[in-house]
Amino acid sequence: MRLVRIYVLILIVSFFCAVAYAGDHRGPRGFNNYKYQNINGISEIYKHCHDKEKITLRGRLTRYFGDDDYEFTDSFGDTIEVELDDDKDWSYLAKDEFIEIFGKVDRDDFKIKIDVKDAKKLLNQEPNTSINP
Repeated sequence: MRLVRIYVLILIVSFFCAVAYAGDHRGPRGFNNYKYQNINGISEIYKHCHDKEKITLRGRLTRYFGDDDYEFTDSFGDTIEVELDDDKDWSYLAKDEFIEIFGKVDRDDFKIKIDVKDAKKLLNQEPNTSINP
């Protein structure tokens, strides 16, 4: 009987370890499906980015258009419309605050905008100078 209890305990512990290890990841590991491409400026989005491409971009929310739509201005003064995900609380952000956004490019025949999934405040206000791979 004691052996059965030890066996059950091992099963329970291994189950919780597997759940903790899996975390929030929702797909196979080892692929770059979830990687955001670091973009140096909005002009790069217009020139090189495709629809549904995941990107990060630094700048400021400078104007409110209504609903979840805002104007985003990068460090070079270029602007693009962004839509903040309506399932998230964005109250921690403020107008003209330097932030980094994480989102997907939404490109159609007439317009390009960014569907923002997350954002974080940044202390450094210098332009993003990293080089894309």
